[in-house]
Amino acid sequence: MRVETRVIHIYGKKVVEVECPHCGKVQKVSVERIPLTGKEYRVKCPCGGTWAVKFEQRRHLRKAEKLVGAVTVKGIEYLVDITDLSISGCSFINKDARCKLGRGDTLHIRFRLDSDNAELVECSAIVRNTGEQTGVEFSNVPDRVKKILTFHFMA
Repeated sequence: MRVETRVIHIYGKKVVEVECPHCGKVQKVSVERIPLTGKEYRVKCPCGGTWAVKFEQRRHLRKAEKLVGAVTVKGIEYLVDITDLSISGCSFINKDARCKLGRGDTLHIRFRLDSDNAELVECSAIVRNTGEQTGVEFSNVPDRVKKILTFHFMA
């Protein structure tokens, strides 16, 4: 029986529980003993069941997305493909080679959620990571946008 990789969020925790998907046995693991986050580990239970687990230390859950958006940098707008989203930020693929972004740069981001209401999310953001994808942290987020994102993750 193939079992999906279990993602365990460890942000702000000292101990996490790892539950066997085969027998339900729960093991408590000290977060200090977890060597690397983001890497997948094979776990074997005394019942003989094995599965993969991934420890995630992000503060907020990330959700994979396929959204088209736009970023404005120094008054010029560029199209982007948003690949994941959280309440505090997102990652995107820059579709325009002319748009050069570096860590710490500020920009304005705008996109519509893939929901019944197609709510518009629009706010400032700070570049935190660059590479194949650009990761940004939202800043100066209006209350209306905070509510939209919170509802999106509750749905």
